[in-house]
Amino acid sequence: MRAYIDESYEAGPNGLYVLAAVLAPDDDTMLRNAMLELRQPRTRLKLHFHGAEPERQARYLDTVGRMARYKLAIVVRPCKRPERARRMAMIRLLWELRDKADALLIESRGSQNKDDVALLRATQKTHGTFRYEFPLGRDEPVLWAADILASGIFHVHQRKQAWMLDRLGHVAQHHVEVD
Repeated sequence: MRAYIDESYEAGPNGLYVLAAVLAPDDDTMLRNAMLELRQPRTRLKLHFHGAEPERQARYLDTVGRMARYKLAIVVRPCKRPERARRMAMIRLLWELRDKADALLIESRGSQNKDDVALLRATQKTHGTFRYEFPLGRDEPVLWAADILASGIFHVHQRKQAWMLDRLGHVAQHHVEVD
């Protein structure tokens, strides 16, 4: 089982960081095709929740919500320093995934991938060993589902748009407070 992972955040004293994972079988053609169908023709290489008009966002949320896949979100508040919030979220995410996934596909953040690799290595004994890759979002459509999930949960908690959670269906959420 693979966990497709992406983030959504806003830094600041009242900021919020969300790290989300959608679990799917290794070759989940149904989920991949559903994400490809959501992409706007000829306008984007990759689907992205941020910047989409509200009707399109609702369609994205509905599609992810209808999928019978395990959905997990780690919510960190405050997000004064995004890298610290990410580290705290990743530690909790790995703990939650230890019995559920054997591979992680984490959307690439370029040179910052090294920080995730270091954390994955440091937590192997306590959180388990995972195979991992850092594909670009444009190269792996299933990552778009994680983007939609992370963005939806972000909007629920930071923008007070509770209706989005209804559309996402069941999401296992864990909150981490950072001092």
